[in-house]
Amino acid sequence: MLHGVPIGFCRDMTINAAESMARHNGIKTVDEAFLSQVLDTIKNGSAVVETAMQWSDEARLRLQKVPDFVRGMLIREIEGWAAREGKSSIELDAVKAEWQQRGVFHLDPSDPRSQTHRTTDIQSVQPEMDDSNSDHNQ
Repeated sequence: MLHGVPIGFCRDMTINAAESMARHNGIKTVDEAFLSQVLDTIKNGSAVVETAMQWSDEARLRLQKVPDFVRGMLIREIEGWAAREGKSSIELDAVKAEWQQRGVFHLDPSDPRSQTHRTTDIQSVQPEMDDSNSDHNQ
């Protein structure tokens, strides 16, 4: 089910999102049917999001490398963080520095997914290991 999601950051983020949604909905096991719903939700939400802030050329180029189905979520996370920080534009180096410092994707401190620890109360379907879509350089 996750074969189209690049291994590394994107896949980890997708698994965390599925587990968070399962926890929110009282679901104890993330199976393929639930995971499919999560991926559809992410994809549909990402399709309607556009940038609202000014992005540097370097940041915009990096954004174009992000898989389409998560690009909208990424835009919302980054622009939300920038607004909270009083930034008027998105600079790649600033975003990378924040992620490296925090170690999490969700930059809103009030978002429970922004915690650096992972709970193990949700049982997930183990993803296939497919190195052909590695995103370790993104």
